[in-house]
Amino acid sequence: MPRLSVSELRAGTALEKAPFLLAELQEATDRNGDSYLKMVLRDRSGDIQARFWRVPAEVTERLSVGAGVAVTGHVTEYRGSAQVNVSAAFPYELGDMVDYMPVARRSQEEMVGELQRLINSIKEPHLHGLLREILGDVTFQEQFFRATAAKTFHHACVGGLLEHTLDVARQVVFVSQRYAEVDRDLAVTAAVLHDIGKVESYVTTGDFDLTDEGKLLGHVYMSAVLADQAIGHIEDFPKELRLRLLHAILASHGAPEKGSPVIPRTPEAIVLHYADESDATLRGWVDHVNRDAPSGVSWTSWSKMHEGELYVGPRDIEEE
Repeated sequence: MPRLSVSELRAGTALEKAPFLLAELQEATDRNGDSYLKMVLRDRSGDIQARFWRVPAEVTERLSVGAGVAVTGHVTEYRGSAQVNVSAAFPYELGDMVDYMPVARRSQEEMVGELQRLINSIKEPHLHGLLREILGDVTFQEQFFRATAAKTFHHACVGGLLEHTLDVARQVVFVSQRYAEVDRDLAVTAAVLHDIGKVESYVTTGDFDLTDEGKLLGHVYMSAVLADQAIGHIEDFPKELRLRLLHAILASHGAPEKGSPVIPRTPEAIVLHYADESDATLRGWVDHVNRDAPSGVSWTSWSKMHEGELYVGPRDIEEE
């Protein structure tokens, strides 16, 4: 019998040693003081919440976040969403991890082609050379194409970083065509490089957890450092151009409380910040709704990213 994907699970579905990737695992206590496990099961079609009640003591020690798990139980409905009630769980050696990891909505071939056209459109020779210096490295290139943009908030998938980068760059191009004060080549280069630190900030398999560097340094700083190191390999890179590019990267989150050491003070930095914020926030809405609002549900649960429930409106997916 073929494996049921997460997107195919419905209330009443029985599972017998069904393989998934264990994306989250947390011990909790119910109102009676009994312990249970809160789990998130994942494959490339999405995530599903799971609960394991009356857990044998040795189970938690055997399971590992980011690894495979075989689950026996049945699917129920809880607050309008499907949820797995687990009766048994075992470590499981997954085959091809690609089958258990969410992937970008666009094909890698399509996105790589767009990125190449974007790089080719940069006429300023030092900026063009900088992009070639960084993205011409085969090892880094492969990591960049596979990297996630976040752990959960937005574009949390294989290829998510590239997808997000292109979405941001597209907005930057649009605005720069309408404001002569914006240096188009500088703004686009900053858009392409603004999140490159995420290549080393997140693991590329399993649960997309932060690396030690990601937790201790943060991807904004790491992106600026990677760009500055590459600038050092470009002969006669202008000091003013370096200053404005690094500023745009460091200011991409807009404010210190949001992770930026500086606030945007140039046209290119302003354009990049709002393009980054709008794409992340809107895609975060889309991703949260897709995870948390099944057919017929008008409101999602609390979204940490948006600091509240999200309104979807009356709908019936099956009828649509």
